[in-house]
Amino acid sequence: MWYYALSNQQHGPVSEADMDRLIAQRIITAQTLVWREGMSDWLPAGQTELASRLPLSMNSGQGLPPMVSHSRSRADSSAVPPTQLEIPAHATARQLMGMASDLMSGRWGLGIGFCLIYGLIEIGVNMIPYIGSLANLLLCGVLMVGSLRFWLTYTRGGEAKIDQLFSAFPLFWKTLLAYLLYAAIFMCVLFLSAIPGGILLGIGIPMETSGGGDLGPLTIAGSVVLVLGLIIAVTIVSLMLSQVFYILADDPDAQIFESFKRSHALMIGNKWRLFRLQLIFMLLALGCLFTLMIGYLWLVPYMHCTLTCFYESLLKEEAESEAAPA
Repeated sequence: MWYYALSNQQHGPVSEADMDRLIAQRIITAQTLVWREGMSDWLPAGQTELASRLPLSMNSGQGLPPMVSHSRSRADSSAVPPTQLEIPAHATARQLMGMASDLMSGRWGLGIGFCLIYGLIEIGVNMIPYIGSLANLLLCGVLMVGSLRFWLTYTRGGEAKIDQLFSAFPLFWKTLLAYLLYAAIFMCVLFLSAIPGGILLGIGIPMETSGGGDLGPLTIAGSVVLVLGLIIAVTIVSLMLSQVFYILADDPDAQIFESFKRSHALMIGNKWRLFRLQLIFMLLALGCLFTLMIGYLWLVPYMHCTLTCFYESLLKEEAESEAAPA
């Protein structure tokens, strides 16, 4: 039986078959510390009998890219710890979900409790008489960044605390402006994507209704173009900007426009990968309806941890790209 260390957490015991699975999913790499009975100390997997079972590209542990870490200064004491995960670039949905499951082992209660408190606060804010919607608009960005600080700390093996939800209030104006810019971009995209379908409807409806007949092909085509245009445009933009608040949570010194540009850069070539992951969670969410919604208690924190692992995978890809020779 084997034990392995991930994000400063010991895992195991696991069988030989499970080790092969973890190696195939690249959760365990040549640099992962492992131990089994008979070994005097923990060693990198590449220096044990597991070396022969590692892919050739990481068998020796030589020439591997450096572990991702941020050299940026931290503006406040609530900043999350630097990345120490061995999540590979281009990790598949299956790999990311497996890693999230391992990372949450023994810590489900903390993740579930945090999501419950966050959800209750959001519901309470929206229920404030007369100003609930305005309060939600003002607080959405700062609470989102605080929430992602919790999940980054949680995923990286740090001391995640519930009060991290409120840790971004010193950056209130930055998070508010980032959220307003995010919303403004979506409004512009919605308007522009609705133009082709709106033109067809504007031409078709008067022509077809003036004749006293039913809605014709032009009106139907306009409706289809309008709906599809909105769905496609919103999906692409939401994927492109999906990492903005992760970046703001991870680096308090990041500027607003820098975070939008960096999110766009990180998501180049990765939109389809994130879309598939989100689709899996959408299907799981539908399945939770048959559990009288009790399943959401586990699904929501699991989803957040998995999406944070996806962000870590993007950081690893970014680091490899920067380290590659020009």
